[in-house]
Amino acid sequence: ATVIADILTDPGENKQRDHWANSASSLLVGLILYVLYKAKNEGRMGSIGDIVDFLTDTSRPLDDAWQDLMTIPLTSDLECIKSWKKIYSKQQMSGIPAAEMLNKDPKERASVISSVMSKLTLFKDPIIRKNTTNVDFRIKDLMDYETPVSFYVVVESQDMATLAPLLK
Repeated sequence: ATVIADILTDPGENKQRDHWANSASSLLVGLILYVLYKAKNEGRMGSIGDIVDFLTDTSRPLDDAWQDLMTIPLTSDLECIKSWKKIYSKQQMSGIPAAEMLNKDPKERASVISSVMSKLTLFKDPIIRKNTTNVDFRIKDLMDYETPVSFYVVVESQDMATLAPLLK
């Protein structure tokens, strides 16, 4: 989750990470873990589009959503939770990023959310979203297959700049 969050919030070549990039990355780690956990409980794969949905849900105040993020039950024996516990402490998983958001001044909170959303704009596109929600393979298939497997991504040159966040 941390690697994905850092890739998504990377400020670019030869640029320093500032407060907003660091705060956005921290929030994304929590959101990634949350949507993976929630999706797994729903019998599906979580995606970055789920994070966009979380942050843009108009059915309830976002502060209520932060409360949900802080109360993820961690007593489940789900395989994904077990693997996350090896990397993240229970407190990190159960809502440090959400608590950080609730403890921020509302203007700063809005700016951090804006920083995250600016990095996730690509995932609002229905075609991108559809193609990043489902996968036909697992990374394990590429790494541990009986015979070596190569993975190629072909992108039209005119789409390179737009799709750069997907190719990092």
